[in-house]
Amino acid sequence: MNDQSYGQPVRPSEADEVVECYFIEGVHYTKDDLHAGLMKGVSRQHRDDGRNGRVAFPQVLESLLQYRFTDNYRQTSFTNALSRGANPNGEYYVFNFVGILTVRGYLFYVFPKFVKADKQGKFITPSRRSRLFMAQVIAVCDTYKRRQGMGADTNSLVEESDEPIGEAELYRALIEDFLHEGAYRSRRTVWERNGNTAIDWGRTIDQSKPIMTHAGTPLYADYWNRAKRDDSEALIRRLQLAWISHAAETFNRLQLLEDVLGYPSTLRNISNESPENIGTPEVITAILKRSRSREFSTRNRNLIGLLLLLTDQEETGALSTSHVISHLGTAPFENVWEDVCRTVFNNDQKMLDTLKRESRPAWSGTDHRSTRMTNMLIPDTICKVDDCDKWVIIDAKYYETTPDGGKNTPTRGPGIQNILKEYFYQLLLDGTCAPEKSAANVFMMPSQLNLQSIHEPDQTCRISGDIRFPFLQTLGLGTMGTTVNQHFLPIIYAELDACSAFQSYSQVSSTDGLSRQMDPQAILRTLVNYEEKATSIR
Repeated sequence: MNDQSYGQPVRPSEADEVVECYFIEGVHYTKDDLHAGLMKGVSRQHRDDGRNGRVAFPQVLESLLQYRFTDNYRQTSFTNALSRGANPNGEYYVFNFVGILTVRGYLFYVFPKFVKADKQGKFITPSRRSRLFMAQVIAVCDTYKRRQGMGADTNSLVEESDEPIGEAELYRALIEDFLHEGAYRSRRTVWERNGNTAIDWGRTIDQSKPIMTHAGTPLYADYWNRAKRDDSEALIRRLQLAWISHAAETFNRLQLLEDVLGYPSTLRNISNESPENIGTPEVITAILKRSRSREFSTRNRNLIGLLLLLTDQEETGALSTSHVISHLGTAPFENVWEDVCRTVFNNDQKMLDTLKRESRPAWSGTDHRSTRMTNMLIPDTICKVDDCDKWVIIDAKYYETTPDGGKNTPTRGPGIQNILKEYFYQLLLDGTCAPEKSAANVFMMPSQLNLQSIHEPDQTCRISGDIRFPFLQTLGLGTMGTTVNQHFLPIIYAELDACSAFQSYSQVSSTDGLSRQMDPQAILRTLVNYEEKATSIR
């Protein structure tokens, strides 16, 4: 890419003043640091949200420590939003989550660990650029959840998810439903007998017995009319629009409505009513449940389900927690990065399944019986280079890439087990599926992102070096040979521009409408070319 400007510095706006600073996943924060998430204009001691009374900061902190995310759609493991630890300097807290968390009067923007801190060495300065990037991150998380079957749509929220459903998720589902489907309209037809509206002749003929005249003409003394829709339809529509207006106003107060979520500001004025003024929770709940039982439209049933979640605390346990915590995003983000790389580089699932199947060890007993074990090696991505019939193995690693004191080694990188597994991936590919077809073996990390910079990176993918075992050189296994499986490929250490990869994955840009395209095949060819030079020279 050219080193051209893709955005101009902007003056601080009201949105930049909502909280003091934004946070970064994996960074150690003190309890005082977390106070920076308090929204301006809210007392540090208490926050009255008008719904659940007052709460002190220790309770907010405890809520964050207890809030959990499911790691996969099977919900077999969990990740806490915040964890607590200790070192010689004292107690610290670490976010294990990427996205936005709201707890009462606190708002926490938590950015991926590859984003560079620009304030006190551990915070990010609030800006429109950072919020645009966060909007892209949330779009990426939503794409990931849909791909994994975890669901980000209305139906999943109401009927399938076992995770705590935050108000933010319900608000988004309500707004998304309205933007796609419009205001609620019942698809039920209501009839009345011998009414004053237009006669439904089809129903009348089917269900009423006529009186026949001498001329053979039927006369109907008993007939059916299409009645006006019952009052519950209008009430549900009023309630829907009131909640949408309330949700939009809430997001706008948090400076999320336009910058991060991309919703039109006009949603704030879609109703001049508040949900509380339309009716008591008991009356509204009874009407909603009765209407849902009569509905045949899936969309309408799901919409009513959302309104029930917002109206009736007994409808689900999701909103009955005392801390009322809401989130946008997901955890653990390393799973998201793996799926991003798998998708943008067009993973060959058929080849991957073959490698997984062939990687299972065989157990041979003294009785000469052999059994395949269930354990297997699972590479992240295996992809083909179109123009040279070669394969590239990519292991996505969600690590920080900051150099250690100017040295050419990362502060944190793949351990010895990861390196050995990567070598074995190549052996597996060469030995079973594609002899002499492995052309590159890669650790793919996200490159460090400076949100204060107004320039695009020089390269979408930058190669910063490679990893190898020197003793393989001595054995003649570290350079290109003439026989099959004679050499091990050095493992390339590459850094991929996350903004470009995220846009290819989610189709959402992190800049003001300007596209940052990436060419996956060009990147693969660059990796292969590097590998060829590395194995022939050293």
